Amino acid sequence: MLRKQIFTMVLLSLVTFCSCSSMGIIFPQGNDRSSFNAIVINERMTFGFLAEKIIIGEYKADIDRSWTKEDSTHSFQFLGSSKTIRAEQNYSFKITGTDDFNWDGKCYAGAEVEKESIRLFKKKMTSHTVNKNNMACEFNSGDKKIFLYIEGPSNNKTGYIRFNEVNLDIIMKFESVPVGGGWTTSNNTIGYQIYNNGILIAVIGTTLSDKALYVRKDIEQTLMPVLLNSAVALVAYKDMSSSIKNSQ
Repeated sequence: MLRKQIFTMVLLSLVTFCSCSSMGIIFPQGNDRSSFNAIVINERMTFGFLAEKIIIGEYKADIDRSWTKEDSTHSFQFLGSSKTIRAEQNYSFKITGTDDFNWDGKCYAGAEVEKESIRLFKKKMTSHTVNKNNMACEFNSGDKKIFLYIEGPSNNKTGYIRFNEVNLDIIMKFESVPVGGGWTTSNNTIGYQIYNNGILIAVIGTTLSDKALYVRKDIEQTLMPVLLNSAVALVAYKDMSSSIKNSQ
């Protein structure tokens, strides 16, 4: 009986993994993949403190990630208690590539989650409220600077990119997939869409089956550093609010 239960659990895990990894980029209506060039993104772990490396075509980025910092405060209230947990993580990277391409990036990810527990007639109820969940980055190359910022819940982030006089908008795309045999669901980021004056210029895929940077074929080449830096930052990004909730 025990062997049968273990086999069932392993099978369900494989099914869940396959369903998660089979998700692909969904291009918004009116946009076709054929209008975009696809640059494959590879993530690798290297020796020595498991350093991370992200490769986008001919461009390489080494990720230096700091330890996650967490702190919490407790307060008691009528029939229950409240716990506020804060977490943050910093990471930096350097991108090098063809034509003396050389950029440095620094990112900060932070979140604050409030967990309330109420006990009524021997029944305990808990809830989570996300007070903050954001990521901010700055990319530099000589006197050139790019800023990136996203915020919002784990399944509905939006943001922007600023480079000289160019303002780009970011929309996160996600899918809710079954976890543990379908009893619960998990919101999984499948990619990010980047717009310039309402026109889709790039899509960043983050799933195992579709991890790539899609760039509109007629894009201005001056925007390529923006898209490459943004792709590295968003692929390396870890949602801190999800980490806090999963640890409870």
